[in-house]
Amino acid sequence: MTTSAPPSLPDFKATRVIVEWQHDAPLFGCRFDPTGRYLFAGSADFSIVRCPVEGGTPVRLEGHRSWVRALGFSRDGATLFSGGYDGKLIFWPAAADRPEPLRTVDAHRGWVRTLAVHPNGQWVATGGNDRAVRLWSVADGSLVREFEGHGSHVYSAIFAPHGDLVSGELYGQIRHWNAESGKLIRQFDASELHAAFGDHSHYGGVLSLACSPDGKHLSATGLHRASNPNAGIQWPAMLLFDWSSGQLVRTQAAESIGRCIFHRGVYHASGLLVGGLGKHIAFWRSDAVEPLHFVELLGHVHDLDLHPDGLRIGTAHYTGDLRVSIMKGA
Repeated sequence: MTTSAPPSLPDFKATRVIVEWQHDAPLFGCRFDPTGRYLFAGSADFSIVRCPVEGGTPVRLEGHRSWVRALGFSRDGATLFSGGYDGKLIFWPAAADRPEPLRTVDAHRGWVRTLAVHPNGQWVATGGNDRAVRLWSVADGSLVREFEGHGSHVYSAIFAPHGDLVSGELYGQIRHWNAESGKLIRQFDASELHAAFGDHSHYGGVLSLACSPDGKHLSATGLHRASNPNAGIQWPAMLLFDWSSGQLVRTQAAESIGRCIFHRGVYHASGLLVGGLGKHIAFWRSDAVEPLHFVELLGHVHDLDLHPDGLRIGTAHYTGDLRVSIMKGA
């Protein structure tokens, strides 16, 4: 019996920006489509911008009535799903010359903050400020089921490789659900990522979730040790959990980068974690507290995504910049 060799580690220390676009409003979310042809970003001007990865003129998609944060795709990349702070889930023809909404779903009361597509390609999950996670049919936009129990705004949701749903909230609780039945399986304690000031002021939360390629770890990103968020006094943090036991393995703090927020972490197939925090792209191994390397960019990174080729990295910035950087292949 033969086993394939693990994917090689790219030369992340050679990372450099290769293309960038300037949008006229802050950008909050970005995702590459599965074909790798486009980088999409959601904006504060209620639009989505589609940029050709190889360079070219962006196309604007208009249909939301508030900020756009959450983005995802059908398995073939033909359909874009977007979630906005207007509570809507919109289906779009991703590659159309002039994309118009195919379907609009009233998904949540208040903001849609996160979106994830099931590995079977049949369902899309959304989470929002109404503390609910909902599962929708890709075929017709109908509600499949609802997952209730979060105590605060739902900030992040992913599907694990085997299809279970994992969602994280403002208060730092992570819930692991059976997507087929809707039943809660267990919880992970990520309260280190939450800060409370007085009785009604809450800050931080589980901003992103990711499963390692080998299935051994769950990563949750955000901030910790926040003492004065209005003055930017908080530190980036990623919590690494053992998937089997649910126990915290370590806090990967990245405090050498300075005071900022760890918005998203994405795993490369080699097991390297690529993170967007502050004005940086940072790179970790699972056994390291601090990043192995980081690349400084202009403008705070609000979101990050990894291209299907495993080398290109997309970053969306508060300044309105949308960038593609590239690592050197092994």
